[in-house]
Amino acid sequence: MPWFPDMVAAIELARRQARVAGQVDPVAQYLTALSERDPSPLEMTWPGQVVIYDPRAGEVRGHRHLRHFIRGNESWLAGMAARTENVATTIVGSRAVVELLAYLTQDGKDVAWPVAVVAESPDDRSVVFRATRPRWPPGTRRRS
Repeated sequence: MPWFPDMVAAIELARRQARVAGQVDPVAQYLTALSERDPSPLEMTWPGQVVIYDPRAGEVRGHRHLRHFIRGNESWLAGMAARTENVATTIVGSRAVVELLAYLTQDGKDVAWPVAVVAESPDDRSVVFRATRPRWPPGTRRRS
């Protein structure tokens, strides 16, 4: 079967290209994982360590805790019709910073919530995300 090694090489090349593409914009990938409630692209792109520092959830470390964190955000944001608008993006070396406004709907009104996410990659297999924002969106009722 002379074609088999070529197929394995092609699959490995596709996997590596997908990882590199995800590493180009890690913050967008993080926000997509949260909005689509799917950690798998983050886990594939960053097979080593994934660490998240979140004002509400605290420190999230590792793939198992990442899945739990994303599920927790899903239930927390349920019913708020969250959407985001990018305000600014800065990328320098292995660090990316995205400032955005998250719009949450509560009592029929949109509430703008400023959020910044910093992604830093210490190596090509690991990433650290730091989210900064007010603990609660301005003008909203506190929900647990």
